Amino acid sequence: EQIDVAPTTDFYDQFFDIPDDIHFFELKKRLSWFALDSYLLGFEFSIELADSIKDLAENNPELFEHIKFGAIVYSMQDDYNYKKRSSLSAISNLEWFVAVAKCSETMKANILQLHKRIQEKFFYEGQDATYYHFRSVHTNRLFEVHKDSVELNPKQLIEGEMASFAVLPWQGEWWLSGMFMGMGKQPTSAINEMKKDISSISFYAYSEADQAATWEVVNE
Repeated sequence: EQIDVAPTTDFYDQFFDIPDDIHFFELKKRLSWFALDSYLLGFEFSIELADSIKDLAENNPELFEHIKFGAIVYSMQDDYNYKKRSSLSAISNLEWFVAVAKCSETMKANILQLHKRIQEKFFYEGQDATYYHFRSVHTNRLFEVHKDSVELNPKQLIEGEMASFAVLPWQGEWWLSGMFMGMGKQPTSAINEMKKDISSISFYAYSEADQAATWEVVNE
């Protein structure tokens, strides 16, 4: 009897209705809710994130003297939006999301591509009307980052200077997601030291040709 009188909502019908022309940051807002606030993943990921923030604050208090707390948290959330796998069958937020979303197969493929998020250090090499041009410090790959994904102060953009941030593929273009941190002009010795550390380089930071060559070797 209670089913007949229970209140209903069209929230989920609207929330998971993903049109092909959805703006990236509207999609990201929904992905963040699904990862951190939904009953499927929120109970796990939100606790994990809170513990990670606490550990970071306790072990690296000097970090928060130079960077706004909110910016760091915003950037850390991206790990749960795109990368982390849940204890529920080791399925990621993206995989869960496309399983319940009402959208085209093309949009589902675009959403799943977001796991190719690249956290890297880049050299700034200029801009055109649509893109900022950044070159990976480790792989030398040039990334054209869509200007709609970030608002940068001209003082942050001096050719030859470095910055640290993350990019991800969105509908065939690279978008910045998370925190942008300018690093200024770095001496050659410091750059050489950075290049030696290859432990955290994303596979997707390499050119598509290099990725294909690597897959060929693996398959052999």
